[in-house]
Amino acid sequence: LSIRRQRQMCIRDRNCSVYMGDDSYILRKGAGQVPATFLPGEGGLIMLGAHNNSYFNCLQYSEIGDIITLETSYGIYQYQVVSTETVDVSDKNAYDFYTNHEQLLLYTCYPFDTLSSTVYRYMVHADLISGPSVVD
Repeated sequence: LSIRRQRQMCIRDRNCSVYMGDDSYILRKGAGQVPATFLPGEGGLIMLGAHNNSYFNCLQYSEIGDIITLETSYGIYQYQVVSTETVDVSDKNAYDFYTNHEQLLLYTCYPFDTLSSTVYRYMVHADLISGPSVVD
């Protein structure tokens, strides 16, 4: 996973590994994928979380139009940021498990300078702009 500013290429570039699951052990190693979500190329919601004070600290600088790249063993996928928001952790309307298009959702605790879990999440929504399809 890497995040790049489209208009100012490589001003900030953050790479991290992505693991299946989102428990505390996984989040110490990198980003974790919510198991109930899709893989890149499957056409649905891909939901990745990471700690706000390490791997996803850069999310606070996300802007609409930024490009997020996911590199897999079967292809490279690019997503363009379409919105950001801060939501209550219990707000189930902040994402759509049944979306009819491929969307990447990155989330982390908010505010960014907090060192413990909070009741808010910062979310970055990005739509697929390129990458191979793995389903018909």
